[in-house]
Amino acid sequence: MAIGALSPTARPSIVIVSPPSGAVLRGTTLTVRVHVRNFRLVPPNLTNPPVLPAGQGHILYALDSLRNVVPDRDLSAAPVHTWHNVAPGRHLVLAYLVTSQNVPYPGVAPARRQVVLRPFSPGVAHAPQTGGAEMTAPWALLLGFLCVGLGLIGFVLTVLLDRSYRGEAEREIR
Repeated sequence: MAIGALSPTARPSIVIVSPPSGAVLRGTTLTVRVHVRNFRLVPPNLTNPPVLPAGQGHILYALDSLRNVVPDRDLSAAPVHTWHNVAPGRHLVLAYLVTSQNVPYPGVAPARRQVVLRPFSPGVAHAPQTGGAEMTAPWALLLGFLCVGLGLIGFVLTVLLDRSYRGEAEREIR
């Protein structure tokens, strides 16, 4: 559940529930899940945002820095957010509660989480994280050699059969 009970006196809060702090993840996709309390999540309106009453707004997700925020991608009312094509290495995940004007909600600290992304290990089959097909470099190389080998065999057979056919044709002419 993304929204806790709204209380007129309780301060809103946001925490990252996954991935765990310090997690080492494999691949190039990073998904974060948050839990929000005492705050009503409303979808962002980027073209003409209304001024909402206190205790309402949405989440601003940031990867490493606020400078990396892409509004269409990173402003959301959803408690789950995914970045794709993330470079390997150490990353800081940030989640802010923001007003409808995309300003951090007063008095609410952002949720922070450090994670490490590692590339897939070469030669090891991995289940794709997002349902796409995944092929490791050694398998791709083997498949490439196989295709080249089959193509070469086909070429050689074509040349041999062609020569054989020409030889038979020349014998018949004589």
